[in-house]
Amino acid sequence: MDNIPTKDLINQGVLDASQSKADMVGEALRFYGVANVDAWKDVWEDPKVAARRSDCFETDIGAASAWIRLGELQAQDIACAPYQADGFKAVMQKIRDLTVKEPAVFLPAMRELCASCGVAFVMVPELKNVPWNGATKWLTPSKAMILVSLRGKSEDIFGSPSFMRHITYSMERRNDSI
Repeated sequence: MDNIPTKDLINQGVLDASQSKADMVGEALRFYGVANVDAWKDVWEDPKVAARRSDCFETDIGAASAWIRLGELQAQDIACAPYQADGFKAVMQKIRDLTVKEPAVFLPAMRELCASCGVAFVMVPELKNVPWNGATKWLTPSKAMILVSLRGKSEDIFGSPSFMRHITYSMERRNDSI
């Protein structure tokens, strides 16, 4: 379990620093939704996400898995209509148009638009050694997640034609890597 970023998870309020090491491992496994260390390795050493990342920096897979899981937990609480590919394409254009607005207007509207076509949009602060701007992941056959870090401005990310293409491509192909 050396790959799990315990300090980051303590800072996020997921783990309790006063716990024994054994209790902390158990709590970390519950956070990841797995029963044991082998299950963690099976699920999280190669997380099935499509990510937009900086090639200039190396990714720590344990930290990346924590970042993804934090996003999944947020996404679980977002009620979404079943995924609709055509609706999602239309929404992506609307989102691009919204990026000129203030984040206080843009972000809630984006969340609502995405949810209307089966996509949970979540933001999780960047974790150390995870040089990713964003990622997509299918949570169920009818619900996807767009996960964005606070690495740079989110409105700049969604105004980027290249990032928009990556998201659309990933959703169309239900792709696990960009």
